[in-house]
Amino acid sequence: MTGVSSVGLNNTWNYVKRAARIYPDVVFGTGGDAITSTLRDSFYGIKGADGKRTGGKYFKGFWGQLKEAFKAGEVHNDKLIKESGGFWKAQWESIKSTPKVVKEGWIEGGKVAEAAGKNKIWGKTKGLFKGLGKRLPIIGSLIIAVTELPNIIRATKDEGIVSGGAEVVKAGARLGGSMLFATLGAALGGPVGMIAGGIIGDWLVGKIVGKTYSQRLAEKEENMWKNIDSQPTFRGYPNYDSKPALKTTFNPPGASMTPEQLMALQQALAGGAGLNFNTYA
Repeated sequence: MTGVSSVGLNNTWNYVKRAARIYPDVVFGTGGDAITSTLRDSFYGIKGADGKRTGGKYFKGFWGQLKEAFKAGEVHNDKLIKESGGFWKAQWESIKSTPKVVKEGWIEGGKVAEAAGKNKIWGKTKGLFKGLGKRLPIIGSLIIAVTELPNIIRATKDEGIVSGGAEVVKAGARLGGSMLFATLGAALGGPVGMIAGGIIGDWLVGKIVGKTYSQRLAEKEENMWKNIDSQPTFRGYPNYDSKPALKTTFNPPGASMTPEQLMALQQALAGGAGLNFNTYA
């Protein structure tokens, strides 16, 4: 039993290390494209010259298809590191070259459209977005990462570096889960599958790692207001036989009267309110 457990733990740790190694390329790079392409080809089949796919396995041996897809991601990551001298160095070069790539896409798109006798402006626009699409993984991930900064800063300020570090881990896990499921979703369901996969991945990992510091604060505040609103509101003199509630208002007689009403009441009291006291003798 111990041997089986040890082997299982070793295998799990090996998968964790491999996943961590390609994590930056999947989240910030184009490693997800390699995984998507490989999984799509094995699931639906290889696309022929006529545009039709043949030989798709669909859900037959799906676990094996996933393993092959992730191996393709590892190969892509190793090649990128080897050619660029490091993943983050490659990504920095990608960021710096973004304006150039977008400009080239704009020019090339116009040339292709003109040669095909199509609208040149539309062709340039398509080329622009095509060039921008090559940099969308890192641009999108950086935007998501930046949106998490206020939560991390607030947790660090209120509860210290340990809490802030925990929020960093949570944000990284959710981002990784979202991108991973988006990659798988794109392979099986195209753009719609990618969006759905990203949402599901973020939700699933969020359930595992727990709510963020900002979410917990918001929930705590909401529960506090619910408790306050659930308390009874008293009008008139309070009931001295019971404990005062959190939201008790004490309005003695006349407190809600207008100045004109108060004056009329005073005049009535001073003049006996027009009563004939002899009738009560």
